[in-house]
Amino acid sequence: MKKLIVCLTMLTFLVPIGTFAEEMTGRRIMDLVKEAHDVKNDTADIVMLIINKKGNKKKRFLKRYFKEFENGLKRSLIVFREPKDIAGTALLTWELDDGQSKQWLYLPGQKKLQRMSSNSLKSYFMGTDLTYEDLMSDKIDDYTYTLTGEETLDGNACYVIEITPGTKEKAKVSGYAKRVVFVRKDILFTVKIVFYNQRGILLKTQTNHDLEKLDGDTWTANKTLIIRHKKNHKTLMGIKNRKADIVLEDAVFTENFILSGKYLQ
Repeated sequence: MKKLIVCLTMLTFLVPIGTFAEEMTGRRIMDLVKEAHDVKNDTADIVMLIINKKGNKKKRFLKRYFKEFENGLKRSLIVFREPKDIAGTALLTWELDDGQSKQWLYLPGQKKLQRMSSNSLKSYFMGTDLTYEDLMSDKIDDYTYTLTGEETLDGNACYVIEITPGTKEKAKVSGYAKRVVFVRKDILFTVKIVFYNQRGILLKTQTNHDLEKLDGDTWTANKTLIIRHKKNHKTLMGIKNRKADIVLEDAVFTENFILSGKYLQ
């Protein structure tokens, strides 16, 4: 017995630090996802295809700007470039330090920014399958994360994590009772999200495709498909010309930038 104890003691000193696997929880996994794939600034061109239940298609071209400011808060600007009937329409989103966000919709015909109310969060944006809520940055502390198991998707092992609003205020304004996310274990990247409405009924599914590795351990999806099941409605998005961690002036994310017409350049 003494020999066994001595051997086990020696093994303790011989095993390198970090050999023992870190205990993974839903929150820890999502923290790692955020750390690995968040970028400070980026721009991208987006090609969007909207398909209704009859198979009719509409194509749209957008420009997206994103920036994380020095205080850690994020802002984004989405601008429609084509077709002509909606060209110039823009959505400006600011994350606030109280955990909330503000959004303004700019319609060229009105020549002013319209502040979106919290009641608009569940509404779908410009005929797509994205709600205004989907276009806001999630504050990780506003949700509860439960690791429910593992599943294999397209040959890749994934963590399965259930995300629910963590406060009564968030549950009241959110359009989702829960989201179930599938995170690839090897690259800690979200490849699938299943959305359930406030009554807990399956609403839509988002899948990310054509994954590409950027700098370091950062990955991105060049294609995203969203299917709204009951309506049999789909939105397919392709990202082109993405430029990450570039210099973006603060002024890009202001009312003056839009009203001046510079956002169309």
